[in-house]
Amino acid sequence: MSTGEDKTMPLPDLVQKIIGEGGIMLNVTELSKIAQANDSDPDFQQLRQSLFLTLYFLTLFLSYEEVSPTLKAAINRWIESYSMEKAGGRTNDFTDELLRMLNPAYLESSDFLLNIVEQCSVIDLPPPDWPFGGSSSSSSSSSSATSPGLTGAASITPSDSFDTKTISRSLIHSYLTKILCSPTKEKKHKAILDSILLFLKHPLLPENRMLTLLQMLKHFIIICPSIHPSTLSQALTLVKNYYLWPRPYGDFAREVLPVLTMEAKSPGSVMRALIFQETPSLAPKNAPPVPTTGRERVAYVIADLQYAEARVVHDLLKMGSLPDPGSPSQLQVDLLGNMLGRILGVDPELLGLEFCSAEHIQMYYEQALEAMDQAMTMNEKDARVHRTTRFTAIKDGLAKCVRATAEFEPPHIPRLPPLLLQVVGLKCANTKPRKGDEYYDNNLKYVLRKQCYQTLLGIVTPYTKMPSPKGHKHVVRIGIVGGDSTIHHLTSAHVCLRREHPQFFTAVEIRYFFLPTSSPSSIFATFLARGDRWYCRNILHGLRPFLYIAPSLAGPPAPTPEAGATSPLSKSGSVGRAKGAIMLDMTGPSMAQQDVISSLRTLQAARTMGTNSFYRTSDGSEPLSADALPKKSASAGSMFQGSQTVAQTERDLPLSPGGVLKQEIDGFFREASWKLRMKVFQCECWAVLGEELHYYTIPFCLRVEIGMNAYARGFLEANELPTTLSLSEIQQHKAFKFPPPALSMKHIPMNVLGVARPAQTLDCRQYSSVVISNVGQTGDKMVANPTRPWVEVYTMDNDSKKKKAKDEGQGHSYHASLIEFETDDRKRQVDILVDGELYGPFHRIRVSACAVPDDPGEILELPIMSYLPLLDLV
Repeated sequence: MSTGEDKTMPLPDLVQKIIGEGGIMLNVTELSKIAQANDSDPDFQQLRQSLFLTLYFLTLFLSYEEVSPTLKAAINRWIESYSMEKAGGRTNDFTDELLRMLNPAYLESSDFLLNIVEQCSVIDLPPPDWPFGGSSSSSSSSSSATSPGLTGAASITPSDSFDTKTISRSLIHSYLTKILCSPTKEKKHKAILDSILLFLKHPLLPENRMLTLLQMLKHFIIICPSIHPSTLSQALTLVKNYYLWPRPYGDFAREVLPVLTMEAKSPGSVMRALIFQETPSLAPKNAPPVPTTGRERVAYVIADLQYAEARVVHDLLKMGSLPDPGSPSQLQVDLLGNMLGRILGVDPELLGLEFCSAEHIQMYYEQALEAMDQAMTMNEKDARVHRTTRFTAIKDGLAKCVRATAEFEPPHIPRLPPLLLQVVGLKCANTKPRKGDEYYDNNLKYVLRKQCYQTLLGIVTPYTKMPSPKGHKHVVRIGIVGGDSTIHHLTSAHVCLRREHPQFFTAVEIRYFFLPTSSPSSIFATFLARGDRWYCRNILHGLRPFLYIAPSLAGPPAPTPEAGATSPLSKSGSVGRAKGAIMLDMTGPSMAQQDVISSLRTLQAARTMGTNSFYRTSDGSEPLSADALPKKSASAGSMFQGSQTVAQTERDLPLSPGGVLKQEIDGFFREASWKLRMKVFQCECWAVLGEELHYYTIPFCLRVEIGMNAYARGFLEANELPTTLSLSEIQQHKAFKFPPPALSMKHIPMNVLGVARPAQTLDCRQYSSVVISNVGQTGDKMVANPTRPWVEVYTMDNDSKKKKAKDEGQGHSYHASLIEFETDDRKRQVDILVDGELYGPFHRIRVSACAVPDDPGEILELPIMSYLPLLDLV
């Protein structure tokens, strides 16, 4: 296996090197124990999944010495053991596939490429009982066994829903990207693109799969260094057929068509446009001036360190790195060589561009861009003749400028420069708020985490100081790693930023990118995944493999409240609290006392941390914050690659797991072009504390719950019970007794056209459950649409009499732009769940749209980005 050095080594020796001198190797006997283990044992499931995903990653992204006798012996033992399993009726499709992939001949076959292109485009939706979202008990019978609000931050644990096959397929897109960026695999380039076009030709192609195939085609067309004109012509013909499909399919086809048209007339134009956008110094001198900030390549990632998975992603992004394309002059060499190669069909490395001066490279680079721009205004036939004539003259001119001394590296395949990720870890979400954590504005008492607000303010402020002509807004990209509570706290911070600094948003456009973790369940992640299958595969599933690949990372310790800190929002004196979750060590889940499992624990704990050096902004003038992404030095320890040597440049090194993760997240920031304009609502709350009446406002974007779920969450925290208990388990506790709240209800109903009707009032009655939903969840009795200016309300009356089975679970649904609940007695206050966070107790709440500060008639929106148009919203 290649380690980045000038030698190869067998796979077992490489694993030993990865682990370190003190590591423990798993011998064949132990692997046999793993293969024969009881599938119901979660410890062995975790071990098998970790080893299988590690092998899958190695076969896709690294080269290994297939003739190694040790490796052959290990594979033969595995085949022998698996044959015994199959004889006993225990088969596994993923094991069959992995064993085939360990044969290098299979990886080079056309059948393999066709197979993985099919696997990449077929994306199954999350099942109803998936951990992301799960089944809702809030809108069904109170005897449900699960509850989305009762899971908490915890360590990474295996789950049957996250089967190894589903997780592994999220790596295929990165593998295909790796192949298409290789200059020596032109036959594979054509085979991949032809496979996509073959599936697009199928007369019975499902609509959802058409969208994923078009997304793959769009991405691969941009990054592929050389595409035959006939392939582009065939792709244009096929995509035009989908242009007339109903929305949103026709909408996305309309987005892909310009990409194909531009590539046909001006090869490589789409990638160059992206490079110019993020590196303005490379744009043509005659291009229209565009306001720049020096931060076009900067993106921000806010990781909620309360979640174990978020801590792993946080560390991987700080450790992982992608090859830097070099100086702007070197990028000009790469782009010029690529244009000459694609237009004239010559090998760029034979042109001697590295021996030309920077002045000559700049001059002919400008001429090449001018020729490409002129070709865009012509028909395809005239453009081909024009390009050939101009680039022949450019090639002849460069041949006269060659000198004896090389100033640059030979031209490489141009790549998009990696984004400069500023990774910020927040330690305040999901912990009980302390004094000073509340923010006040215009006599409205907003409950939020100050750290979230200050972080968002610190990110946005520098962009507001940049010159911006009228009508232009600087784009700020912010990734959110966490769960629904993380979205909740950042929504509150976003609302307060709009109220405190409304002038910021005349010059700045914020775009949020949600990177969900699996613990606890995320209603919003499931909603996005069901509407955008590419998001489901590459983001929802895409974060999972890196949590299992060995050696794994041990995340930082869980944040704990400051010593002596007191909470004004506790039971004794206040109105809002979020659960204080108990965090477990991230060295791995609790394991049984077998030798194999103890070996895995040592394997998971082993890691190598490199020396940190920090990026600067693209103009090199201003260092990023202390939380900026560290740039890997030559001695920095990658999981699978060795140190850089003279014989092998950084571009030739294989990607580490952190590098693959960063590549996918970079692609998410760049390619997620569809904006979900999610309406933001506010929950106004009144609480009686002593003899005083207190007023609070809690912004939210997902849902509010009253009744059984909220009471059970409060009971769980008050009794310091494990956060993983389900609702049915809590109900079995001997001290649990749910008193259904007696509430009166007022609401303004909306018809299907969004027109308000006269307000209605319902008499006081007892409710077992009330759900006010802006984002739908599996099991809900109503369908919520977060782009509409109203919420869906579902109420379930409490009936003390025994109901027949056929009547259980029935309730009432409403479409309302404003809804208000009030207890029959101020002393009988109730807790509420807002986006899964516990607040209260209150005696009265009112939910309404959150208005934009400078335009009360407009509802404030939270812009969430997705790859594809969300199907459920059309």
